[in-house]
Amino acid sequence: MERRILSDKQARWLRTELAEWRERGIVTPHQAEQITACYETSKEAGARKRSRFTFAIIGLAALLFGAAALLLMGYNWSAIPRVAKLTVVFFVLAATHGAGLYLRFGRGARRASELVFFLGCLFFGAGIWLVAQAFHLNAHYPDGFWWWAIGVLPFALCLDTLLIHCLYAGLLATWAGTEICGYRHLGWALIEGWPNGAFSLPLLALPGLAWAYRRASVGAVWLYVPLVAWWVILQAFSWHMDWQSVFVIGSVGALLLIVAENHRTGNRLALPHRFYGVLLTAGALVPLSSDWFFREISHSYRYGWHSGWETLAFAPVIAILVLLATTLALTGLFKPEPPGSTPGPGERLLDVLRAQWLPAGLALALAFMGLWSATRLTDGSNKLDWVLPLVVANVAQIALSLWLMRVGIRDDRGLPFAFGMFSFVLWAVCCYCHLFGGAGGMLGAALMFALCGSALLGLGMYWRKRKEVRQERERAINADLEAASFAGPPWFNRTACWLRDHERAVLWTTIAFQLAVLASMVVLHALPLMAGETIRLKVTPVDPRDVMRGDYVILSYAISSVPAAGIEGIPDANNRVLNYWQRDAWLEERAVYVTLEPDANGRFWRGVKASVLKPASGKFIRGKYVRHWGQAHIEFGIEAYYVQEGAGKKLEQARNARSLVAEVALMPSGKAALRDLVVESWKQ
Repeated sequence: MERRILSDKQARWLRTELAEWRERGIVTPHQAEQITACYETSKEAGARKRSRFTFAIIGLAALLFGAAALLLMGYNWSAIPRVAKLTVVFFVLAATHGAGLYLRFGRGARRASELVFFLGCLFFGAGIWLVAQAFHLNAHYPDGFWWWAIGVLPFALCLDTLLIHCLYAGLLATWAGTEICGYRHLGWALIEGWPNGAFSLPLLALPGLAWAYRRASVGAVWLYVPLVAWWVILQAFSWHMDWQSVFVIGSVGALLLIVAENHRTGNRLALPHRFYGVLLTAGALVPLSSDWFFREISHSYRYGWHSGWETLAFAPVIAILVLLATTLALTGLFKPEPPGSTPGPGERLLDVLRAQWLPAGLALALAFMGLWSATRLTDGSNKLDWVLPLVVANVAQIALSLWLMRVGIRDDRGLPFAFGMFSFVLWAVCCYCHLFGGAGGMLGAALMFALCGSALLGLGMYWRKRKEVRQERERAINADLEAASFAGPPWFNRTACWLRDHERAVLWTTIAFQLAVLASMVVLHALPLMAGETIRLKVTPVDPRDVMRGDYVILSYAISSVPAAGIEGIPDANNRVLNYWQRDAWLEERAVYVTLEPDANGRFWRGVKASVLKPASGKFIRGKYVRHWGQAHIEFGIEAYYVQEGAGKKLEQARNARSLVAEVALMPSGKAALRDLVVESWKQ
């Protein structure tokens, strides 16, 4: 039988109690030895701690090796041919994963194999950026993080280490942040008018969160809960909610509190939900409990300093209510019930509503404040309109503080109780600053602080005199057993068992997938270089730096400018000509074909016209219409040329002398690839 693990505090308590029980004759020496044999010895505990410490150190070393590989690749050794670079990428990735497979299935060194696989996943990401560098790709770079995460997911589900889960969650968070913050204007293909919200993230985060509950891994829950919360909060910014995002942030925290309360008392898996829930809810209520926030909203509308959000006033309310209903329904249906209790779905949901009235009330209060602010504060004429949401915010702040104290008393945990007290004191200080600080009402402030101090003193004395009940201990023990034996729905059990039984096949398939991703990038972008016709274009560069790919040159072409006559082939709406904004929205990220012809001396090619319709004949190049910082242009994927570190200065000098030429490989389909940059004078 496997020995159970105890913390140092638990082990000391057990040794002390066993010695006292032997002296009292409660247990015999033989029984004491049998009890002790159920738990690991001090020597075994020390070996386990040393093993974890060594694993952490080696994992950090693997991370540094991966960073070194990225930087080495970012240096961009110009003396190494492209074929040699790609060969090194494939060889290192295959060799690293091969070593991991050998250690895991040949030598049985599972811990060592996890470190090697982690290093291989880092090399896979480095390979993606190196292939992009080798072919001078100027693509939608957040896609690189997405494909990197897809290649890491099977390793995270099959292995037992948190290292790969840290990498996976970090990649998803980076992808969502860059996709939404940098490219929210691209929209969602399925519904016209929706911004780019990185909508595949919940589906990608769900397997990791399920793995965390299956393994009762509190550390993994600490990773995935903020990841999902981060994605939900980013949706507010993708919709340009501006100040309305405060209500969404607070509501996300309230929903996390609901999820936390649907764990049994004492279950450690609830801690991440409660921590992030309190952090987000309290962080939103602190500014909302001040009249300054609502005055600023009214002031901005009064003087027209807003972004037209009043047309979408109901959007955050609807979003909050949908999230609230979904969270209540899911947690009500899947909340574990005590043995022998079989309530129906409706009864479970009613039980959840009775137990979660305060977190649900916080979400509804935030939705109400958002709706009120968006509909009643738009003209700024009535200065009393902000009083009602201000009162609601202050009541919610006090209720949250008292509820946290109650949770601390109920669960016998000092941290929620202490945070509730801190939140209460913070609210009192803020009230003093906003209500009495400017007017100098010292007597009113003194009375308020005295009342708050009296309330806290009473709660503190109650906390000190409270007696621990045996039922609380038994409930905590049952919660730990529940967390350790979490199973989930039958389909989830079958999936988890299938992954465990086919671990070798899944790992082999994932390694093949990573190699196939890199190979497809090579084939896709090497084809124009091998089969395309070379044309020469005049360019104007600048010299920035890419964190993942090193120094590079941004290339600007004359054909990238939108022709004065505009882009042909844009359809009319209801037999009328589209206005400027409608044309711009319709063209965003749409394929555009620029017809080319040689100049007078035949040395270079220039653009004749641009159209969304593919030309039937002649030479043309395919790009896409983009708009950055109000400037519209056409990108062809040949706008970046990666150079060895420090080599961009020579190209800057050539630019100033109008002596830089791009050799571009062009396919009959219009797909282009940058072959080389040549220093050659082209000035007239």
